[in-house]
Amino acid sequence: MATATFTSHCLNCEEQEDIYVCKGCLKTFCYQHLQHHREEINQNFNQFQDNSNLFRENIIDQKNQINNRPSIQKINKWEKESIQKIKQTADKCRERIIKYTNEYITDIQKNLNDISEQSKQIRKENKLNESLLIQLITKLEDLKKELDQPSKFLVEQQQKLTSFIHKIDILIPRSK
Repeated sequence: MATATFTSHCLNCEEQEDIYVCKGCLKTFCYQHLQHHREEINQNFNQFQDNSNLFRENIIDQKNQINNRPSIQKINKWEKESIQKIKQTADKCRERIIKYTNEYITDIQKNLNDISEQSKQIRKENKLNESLLIQLITKLEDLKKELDQPSKFLVEQQQKLTSFIHKIDILIPRSK
């Protein structure tokens, strides 16, 4: 608080009687100006508390809206773009397999039609024998195997790193 002193004068009005020293700033005031000085200190303290409360609310808002932070948005954008690249690549691969499989099945159907025509011709000409029957059965079995296990394409996942998707990482400074 303030103590009385008689060797100084009021900083504001130059009065020399009933002078008080503020222990906080060590300035001297008369009683009237000391009261005014105390009011300024209280107003400044109230302003400090208001600023502190606003800052606390800002911290809470930051915590509650963590997904709106630029760094999180950057990660979300990277994720979305990476997923899009993966989907595009998967779609292209599926299209290639579908196209190949359709061509492949068409070839098998053509070969099956050829076998059917041969069998009709054999029956028509009445030239059926065990050897021809074994050949037809073998051709049909081969076509079945070919349809069930196509060996002409392979789905391969590349093991080497490429620039297809750039990995991201977070660098966090060490605390002192």
